Amino acid sequence: MSYNPGTDILQNHRGYWIYTNPKWVEKWLDTNKKLISQNERPCKLCGKFNIEEGEKSYDPCLGKLPGVKFACCGHGLTNGYIVFENDIKVKLVRLRKKERNEKT
Repeated sequence: MSYNPGTDILQNHRGYWIYTNPKWVEKWLDTNKKLISQNERPCKLCGKFNIEEGEKSYDPCLGKLPGVKFACCGHGLTNGYIVFENDIKVKLVRLRKKERNEKT
């Protein structure tokens, strides 16, 4: 069975699209294979795997950030975010290629 936009949840996972069906099974959109682990593919943007530290893992593009609970760079597909330990959330806006070239 493949992705059904009417019932499945689509989300970015390290630069790859995954979907979750109504039975809570996560699958890769590009291969339709079941997601086995959270670290089976590298980040599509930087090519690195998550930084594993015991029970925690960190976005490879951002690394371990002090005072941060959760962070995601967006992996080239979506905007990223940082959630600090005091629950303040900051959205990281992804610049399009043309905008990046104009800034430099």
